[in-house]
Amino acid sequence: MKPKILIIDGHLANLDSVSKALQKSHFTTFAAISFKEGWHMARETLPDLVLISLSFSQSEISQALRKLRRDPTAAALKLVALVGSGLEDRQIAARAGFDDCLARPTQPGCFASAVVRLIARSRRKWESVSRQNLKLCGRMEPCAVSSPSPPTSGAAAGRKPIRDDR
Repeated sequence: MKPKILIIDGHLANLDSVSKALQKSHFTTFAAISFKEGWHMARETLPDLVLISLSFSQSEISQALRKLRRDPTAAALKLVALVGSGLEDRQIAARAGFDDCLARPTQPGCFASAVVRLIARSRRKWESVSRQNLKLCGRMEPCAVSSPSPPTSGAAAGRKPIRDDR
């Protein structure tokens, strides 16, 4: 089953570019140009991840996050801010109450890899995420995720360690 990503962005061109980058990497995407539309889609589709642009006003973002967090159907969703490369965007995202933030896609493979890591982190199960998507950018470290990545091998990643009884 393909991971489902909901993208909420007030700029149609940005919405389209993020959606296309994720679809090329075999994600199922849903796009909303407003928070109202996004809230309804979130309740209907229960996506693995909700990417929200900081292109909206801070008050709109705060209201939307509060509404999603209070909704029993949508409260458990992982809400991730789509940010630029600057520190200021990351600080705004942290103050608004996002679960994480992710730099906008400049390299589609790395962006997809970072999205897979966020989904895996929220599920806490690496087995349910395609390892193929993790290798899209040719390395296993996160490319655009702002917080540390979960373990990728051994018992710490949820797999039994291999015993060598020689």
